[in-house]
Amino acid sequence: MSVAASVVKASAPLRKHLRQRRLKPFLAIVEAVFRERGAVEILDVGGTNAYWKMVPAETMELYNMFITVVNFSCEAFEASDRIQFVEGNGCSLPDFGTKRFDIVHSNSVIEHVGTWKEMSQYASECRRSAPRYWVQTPYYWFPIEPHNMTPFYHWLPFPIRVKLNMWFSLGNWPRCSTIDNAVRNAESSRLLDCAMLKELFPDAKRRVERFLLLPKSIIMIRA
Repeated sequence: MSVAASVVKASAPLRKHLRQRRLKPFLAIVEAVFRERGAVEILDVGGTNAYWKMVPAETMELYNMFITVVNFSCEAFEASDRIQFVEGNGCSLPDFGTKRFDIVHSNSVIEHVGTWKEMSQYASECRRSAPRYWVQTPYYWFPIEPHNMTPFYHWLPFPIRVKLNMWFSLGNWPRCSTIDNAVRNAESSRLLDCAMLKELFPDAKRRVERFLLLPKSIIMIRA
């Protein structure tokens, strides 16, 4: 096992802890909706099984939560009485209707959708689909790129990032054998700063997550 892979493996419990801590303000919104309506309908745009397994079944029952997850492919998802999966694109959601859900949830997705145009479309869909939303994304100015765990990677010029993907394994990213794969890796995420997020979500309040006192990720919340 490479040193980088060892670091990624060792950091897995820490990442789980940070994500569980991240859920607390989201669950506060859930509780407020439950007190108002007696049930909570959530649209998760780009979610995964692993993420929702962090929410105990007892919590979902306590707040009468029903979750619809939209993602490109539903083959790997495990549906339940409280979670259903719909194939779709977060930049152009299925026709659920305006404000169909109580809360839109998005965790570390918007940085993967593509160009600024796609990000704007994604943000618009999130804001359209519910009166409340909770959108989290890694922060551009945190020094470690969160997807490959490589310091300063995302601050480097694009051609250098492509070369690094060709030359090295980066975290849980294996070394690329072709330019095509290296370019795809380098293009797979576009991290955002606070000004960009404010432009995308102008009616939100900003919450900053910190690690070792440094801003690590940003959550845009309309409650």
